[in-house]
Amino acid sequence: MEKEFVSYELALKLKELGFKERCLTYYGEDKPMIYDGVTIHGWDHNTSFLNWTSRPTFSQAFRWFREKYDLHSLIGIYPNTKEWYSSYQDLNWSGKETLDFNKTEDRSIRFKTYEEGEIACLHKLIELVELKKEK
Repeated sequence: MEKEFVSYELALKLKELGFKERCLTYYGEDKPMIYDGVTIHGWDHNTSFLNWTSRPTFSQAFRWFREKYDLHSLIGIYPNTKEWYSSYQDLNWSGKETLDFNKTEDRSIRFKTYEEGEIACLHKLIELVELKKEK
């Protein structure tokens, strides 16, 4: 089940971008905690509620980018290679911005697993939103 959730590093970056969705689990500093509506499992009583960070699943994170920024993602496989790629399309800002890892200057960006593609894609989405916010 742990593989379903984004890392603490990604959760912090999402929080900085404004991710405030309700999640099944949270990070109390860097420790995972589960709140079942009654009890907080894994909570260190020295950790303030104010320091909690939402711990979304990959699905929640990608949905948030679609709904908030109109960024649509794709994780795909190269035929006959057992290698994965990830791409996104920005349908909101210009309608033409597209980044596809297999079409960038470094055409060798490939991933051994689907999960590596997901993580790389989230990093790119975060980077894109940070750049847009700077303008």
